[in-house]
Amino acid sequence: PDTKSNGNKVDSRRKRSKRSRSSSSSSSSSSSGSDSDEDKRKKVRSNGKNKSMSKSPSKKVGNNESGTSSGKTYDYMTKLNYLFRDTRFFLIKSNNADNVEISKKDGVWATLPQNEANLNQAFRESRNVLLIFSVNESGKFAGFARMSAESNKSLEQPKWVLPPTISAKSLGGVITIDWICHKELPFINTQH
Repeated sequence: PDTKSNGNKVDSRRKRSKRSRSSSSSSSSSSSGSDSDEDKRKKVRSNGKNKSMSKSPSKKVGNNESGTSSGKTYDYMTKLNYLFRDTRFFLIKSNNADNVEISKKDGVWATLPQNEANLNQAFRESRNVLLIFSVNESGKFAGFARMSAESNKSLEQPKWVLPPTISAKSLGGVITIDWICHKELPFINTQH
């Protein structure tokens, strides 16, 4: 068999025509459909593309024993693809773990005005802005959240635990965020 894509198309047509001649019309229509999907997967592998692409949930239309499709993996992958499409990422370093816990509880964050301007601009220009949190000197990530709105100076600031060099008045507006992951992840478990 030819490994070029044109050759594979011709070769798969030959296989289908041989199958249709050797089987009845009712069984050939059902078997050629599934074999066609199988042939497509083999083509993807033979063309040197990533094998995981052939198992992609978006291409896989599988039914479980009850006849209903199992879409859990598809939904998860769809959400991830949506989340990371046109996304800006920012690493947020907090002076202490207390502020990160307040943020997780209240779903808000505040930062200095120069950082706030960068976050607001990213929020206006991209589909998603993800904030990856880490506490200084902790050696780990504290989780990540998605900005759900630009900063708002009319919202009340939570009782942040601030270092003596920063006053609450020097902070910008309150940024509303949706926490996606609350788990901590040590730096040694990542490649960054």
